Amino acid sequence: MIVDKTEDGCKKKLERFLAICKDMGIPISKEKTFQPSQVMSFVGYEIDIRLMEVRLPIDKLAKCHNLITVVLQKEKIRLRELQSIIDASGTYGYGALFGSQWFLGKWDTKWQKQNIAVLELYPIVLAVEIWGHRFENQCIYCHTDNIALVSVINKQTSKDPLIMFLIRRLVLHCLRNNVNFKAKPIYGSKNVLADALSRQQVLKSVQKGRNQDKNDNICTVTALTGYLTLRTNKTGPLFLNSSGEAVSRQLFQHALNGALNFCWLSRAYYKPHSFRIGFATDASAKGLSTETIRTLGRWKSDAFKLYIRQSDQISNL
Repeated sequence: MIVDKTEDGCKKKLERFLAICKDMGIPISKEKTFQPSQVMSFVGYEIDIRLMEVRLPIDKLAKCHNLITVVLQKEKIRLRELQSIIDASGTYGYGALFGSQWFLGKWDTKWQKQNIAVLELYPIVLAVEIWGHRFENQCIYCHTDNIALVSVINKQTSKDPLIMFLIRRLVLHCLRNNVNFKAKPIYGSKNVLADALSRQQVLKSVQKGRNQDKNDNICTVTALTGYLTLRTNKTGPLFLNSSGEAVSRQLFQHALNGALNFCWLSRAYYKPHSFRIGFATDASAKGLSTETIRTLGRWKSDAFKLYIRQSDQISNL
């Protein structure tokens, strides 16, 4: 990241840096290179020097809200879903969701000074104590972005007395319910929901959502309306990222993979091109003309005909 007092100065520094990289043969990703701006994304956060604040990008906030909303519609959730939303923040607090049940809390001044491993382990142990009987006779993998905590949980030992106190409680409840509890590392960039939950950026929506009818379905119109409110009246394609640019193929693929994982569906059967296949097939079934399908799908030839699936092909999928 290059910082300067003026836009022109920042631009010159960037050009000089790119020139040096070119001379040294260092490859630079064009997709991750941005011109000087007062608002930019850096290591997963959005930095706004006009408002002097650092915030989560709109797409991450929307993702957190949508995932929490999905969980609130269910009477039961899989263990993997529970593990994905348990986390702790050293500054704010901790929380967890399991079906329609939930808990949350804020750290007092003394706890904020504790080792982050202690703060991350506490909600995990608390969740096992509260819902351990629901995990009976099962193997649970806890995903955490704290590598040190992964080792502590798997080895069940630590030099920290407070951590050992929590580990003993964890082991005790696992023995009572015959639970094989293991930890696995996860990249921090993929731990969005848990991080947002622990920072209590979405807990208000969780509390509000508990009072909604459990049988309500997620409405795509409502979701799109909410997105348009966040998007404002910027010109360009309908779907934009937090920088105001069109959603890239990579970002779309990442979002699709996340949705497939959440639904426990195999990535082998669903790719970005699946949507083009679906559009061509649906448009053909509804009787749209060849010219209309070609125009709407931005095809320059009749290649789209290869995408159209017949009813017998669909039934065999």
